Amino acid sequence: MPMSPISEHLIPASLLTAVLLPLCACAVTVETTGSGDWDDSPDYGEAVDEEAEQRGRLVIEIAQLTAAADLTAAELEKSVARRDLTNARRDLEVFLNLDRPLRLAEQELAVVEARDYMETSEVELAELEEMYAQHPADPKTAELVMERSRSTLEGARLSLAVEEQRLVYMVDGELPGEERGYREAVDEAEAELEQARRALKLVRQQTELDILDAWEESGLEAEAEGGTSGDESGAGE
Repeated sequence: MPMSPISEHLIPASLLTAVLLPLCACAVTVETTGSGDWDDSPDYGEAVDEEAEQRGRLVIEIAQLTAAADLTAAELEKSVARRDLTNARRDLEVFLNLDRPLRLAEQELAVVEARDYMETSEVELAELEEMYAQHPADPKTAELVMERSRSTLEGARLSLAVEEQRLVYMVDGELPGEERGYREAVDEAEAELEQARRALKLVRQQTELDILDAWEESGLEAEAEGGTSGDESGAGE
C-alpha cells in the first residue's frame, strides 16, 4: 500500500519509544538525586533547626504573655479587694464616730423639744382655766378657747410620745442594726481580700509551672534554668 505524503515525514513509533524512554529515566534520576541531596545538605538542616528554634521561642513568649496577663488580673482583683476593705472600714468609722452620735443627738433633742412644748401647753391651759375662773367671760367664747388649748396640749403629748418611741427604736433597733451591717461589710471585705491573696499566690505558682512546661515543649532546655530561676525570684517578691 503506498504511503501518504504525511506518513512519509512521521517517525516510527518504535523508534520514538526507544529514544524517549532513556531520556525520561535520566530526568527522573536527576530529580530524585537532587531532592535527596537537598535533604542531606547542611543548609537544609540549618533551616529546619532555625524553624524549630523560632517555634520554641514563640511557645515560650506566648506562655510568658499569658502568665503576665493572669498575674495582672489576679493583682487587680487583690487591689480591688483591698480598696473595698478600706472603704468598708472607713464607712464603719464614720458611722461610729459621726453618723450615729449625730442622729442620736438630733433625736434626743427632738424629744426634749417635744417635752418642752407639751409642758408649755399644760401651763397655758392651766393659766386659761385660772383666768376664766377669776374673770368669767362669755361661756361660748371661754369654751372655744379652752377647747383649742386642750387640743394643742393633746397634740403636744402625742408628739412627745412619738418622739420618745422613735428614740427607743433608734437606740434599740435602728442604730444597732446599721452597725451590724457595717461590721458585716468589713468582715466580708476582709474575707474577699484574703481570698484574693490566696488566688494570687495560686496564679503565681501556676504561671511558673506553665512557663516551665513551655520551656520543655520548646526544646530549649539549655536556657530554661536561667528563665526559671528568674521567674521564681520574681514570684517570691
